[in-house]
Amino acid sequence: TESLAWRPISMLPPISYSVVRNKEVTFSMYARSDEADLYNTDTNGLYVCFALCSSENTQRSRYTVKSIASKQLSSDWTKLTFTATLTDNYISSGSLTIDDTTRFYMIVYNYSLRHVQIKKPKLEFGNRATDWSPSPDDVSGDIADAKDKADETSRDLEQAKQNLND
Repeated sequence: TESLAWRPISMLPPISYSVVRNKEVTFSMYARSDEADLYNTDTNGLYVCFALCSSENTQRSRYTVKSIASKQLSSDWTKLTFTATLTDNYISSGSLTIDDTTRFYMIVYNYSLRHVQIKKPKLEFGNRATDWSPSPDDVSGDIADAKDKADETSRDLEQAKQNLND
């Protein structure tokens, strides 16, 4: 039989700790499970791990783990949120000397014997979870692509006008 273990099911890539240090952040995601009795004890469930690591790797050197869901999930997507202020004292388990190269990342763990699906993980500043939205970098890229296409079409039209006038 399968044993109860900490199973990572999602990880947000590392960023500079200075971006979130001493700031209030809200983590949100959607989760579901088709299996009944997801959490059969008080310690089973979904957990979010706020972690710090050095610039060389993503080995969790300093961290805190908090429960994000300790209730039964259904086959319907359920939005889960967790808010925290990310101070050095809050992220206190383990040992790591914090400096300018320290990186922050998150892992979502499933500590149960059941299969869980998650989607749309999002970390944002403040204490309110907003609807999921694309990354600003993705939107900027889409705008640049649309501008390039419009410029190309404009050049094609100018060329066609020139050909008609010749």
